[in-house]
This record gives sequence, C-alpha cells and structure tokens, in this order.
Amino acid sequence: MLDGIVLLDKPSGISSNRALRQVQKRLGARKAGHTGTLDPLATGMLPLCFGEATKLAPYLIDSQKCYTATLALGSSTATGDAEGEVIASMPVPEFDRATIEEKVRGLLGPSLQIPPMYSALKRNGVALYELARRGEVVERAARPINVVEAGLIEVELATLTFRVVVSKGTYIRVLGEKLAAAIGTLGHLSALRRDWVNPFQSLAMVAFDEVLKDQPIELITASQALKGMPSFDVDANLLRRLMQGLPTQLSPQEILGVCRITLSDGAIHGIARIDENSLLKAERIFLRPI
Repeated sequence: MLDGIVLLDKPSGISSNRALRQVQKRLGARKAGHTGTLDPLATGMLPLCFGEATKLAPYLIDSQKCYTATLALGSSTATGDAEGEVIASMPVPEFDRATIEEKVRGLLGPSLQIPPMYSALKRNGVALYELARRGEVVERAARPINVVEAGLIEVELATLTFRVVVSKGTYIRVLGEKLAAAIGTLGHLSALRRDWVNPFQSLAMVAFDEVLKDQPIELITASQALKGMPSFDVDANLLRRLMQGLPTQLSPQEILGVCRITLSDGAIHGIARIDENSLLKAERIFLRPI
C-alpha cells in the first residue's frame, strides 16, 4: 500500500496526466491523482498523490501557487503560449525597466479573469481545448482570481520575465496577455515554471528522470501536506462515529472550518469540518492512517 505525495519537477513537453501515469506505473500505485494541471509547455512543481493521499488533492488544489513566466512581446498566439500558432503581431513600444516594473505591479490584487479557450475546463462534458481545436469559441464566465505577489525579474529586448503568486484557478497565460496589453502591445508566454505549491515552498522537487529510476522515492506525508491545517484530537469512539458518517455535536470550539482528525498517537485518520454550530462532520476518512 503506497500512501503519500511526490513533488515532481515536471519537464516541458509532457502533459500532467501522462507524467502522473508514468510515475504511477513506476511506483506500482493503485490510486493516483495530481493537484492542478500544468500545461505541456510548463515545467515545475506538480504534486502527485498516491493511495490514501489522493483524498488530500481537493485541499491542495485550492492553495496558492508561485510561477515564473517569460513573456515574448509583439505577437499573440491561439493558445497564449509558444505552443500555438501566431495569430496577430504588433510593434513593441519603447520602454524602460521602471515602466515595466510598474505594469507588473499593476497585476496585483483581486480581479475577474475569463479562462482561455485552450483550457481543460469543460462545456457540456467537452473540454474547451477540444472545441477550440474545432474552431469553436464559446462564452466563458469570468472567475475571481487574486494576484498576491508580482515582481519583475528581467527585461531583455522584447522579452521580460516576471514572477507571481496567485490564487487557485489563475491562468498565467491570460495574465501575460494582460501585461502585454498594459505595455501597449501583444504577447504570449514563451516559458512558464511553477516554482512551488503551498504548503511545499521549502521542499525539494524530484526530477522526472530520477523518479523513473529503480530506486527508493521519498514520499511527502499527510502531516507535511496538511501542516497548515489545525488538528482536532478525537478518541476511538468519536472516530468510529465519524467513520460511520455520523455528525457529532461538540461543545463550543475555537477551531472552525476544516481540520485534521487525529488520535493520541498523532496519526491523521481523516479530514473533518466544524461548523459555526460546533457540529463536527467528516469530509474524508482514510482507510489507513497516514
């Protein structure tokens, strides 16, 4: 039984799902999933969950992520990155570093973002990128995003590199197009790297080639993945009720919202939620404590 997370450093040129399946086969894991798709062009941190750790995926997908993006100015592509064909060109105005730094800072804060057609979002069960490949364009509802940090790294001719920390569901390709428009031209991403996914900022990634080698792989545990989530200690009787799907009325608690379910041994047996009425309900129960 394999329970844990691999922090894969996904290489360019492979889809997130293909990378997951190859690592799953290498590790011989029955259950597998990843937390947030990276485009084939993109590289960087892709948390792969195996066994009971797949139940953590919904909580990790919602976390903040950090990206370093390289923006090529002067042309736009159908996909918003270097994988798509160029669909329009435009002169690049003269600018200095101070101007670009100001425009990058202009990305900061909450806003509404319309997802691109070349995305994995679905319409009536069909991925948008499949519709886009057929030449179809459908209306997409704008979604709230938040750019928590934004900074310029480098400017070179008609190319600039910037770093952002963003909320879930943010498309960096769309941010790149927005930044190019603020400069007064068009743009598309020529490179994209995910530097980290919260809460794994300080943990090292494992190279794809290293994972595929016939050698032991160190797995991230549930306690590492959920270290920012409060713990709620239960006894064996209360754990049994939670496993049966029975909510439990508690006395007023300081903890509200999602919490880890732990026994006296410190092992995590699941994830529960305590509502404003101090009612405890299980959301995920692990078949094996992890």
